[in-house]
Amino acid sequence: MPRIAQRDASQYLARLADFQGNGSLRGEMESYRAAYVVWSYATPILVVDTETRRVIHNTRRYSVTTSKQQSYLRNGTAALLADGYTLQQVHGEGELWDTLNNREKSSNLDHPTTEKER
Repeated sequence: MPRIAQRDASQYLARLADFQGNGSLRGEMESYRAAYVVWSYATPILVVDTETRRVIHNTRRYSVTTSKQQSYLRNGTAALLADGYTLQQVHGEGELWDTLNNREKSSNLDHPTTEKER
């Protein structure tokens, strides 16, 4: 897994490529979940569900460091959306995992792209 500057994480996210940031940020494909997960410390801040082609973004604020890491991922998220993925925003780790684990139920829904559309 390449070690990268955290500000370059979006390039790896856009390709769903594994990376380890200089610090607490890392992204990796987890085949048993069929999902690409970006972690800040031990907290998932973004998941790409490759089965339903959704980007599930955890919008909860944790710390200054994690907020900065979330901002580093914006361009990578935009690239995935341009490639046909949809965006679903959730608040917190529990809601993120619940969303990913309920694929069949949620894959039949139109997923909002912004909080205002919820």
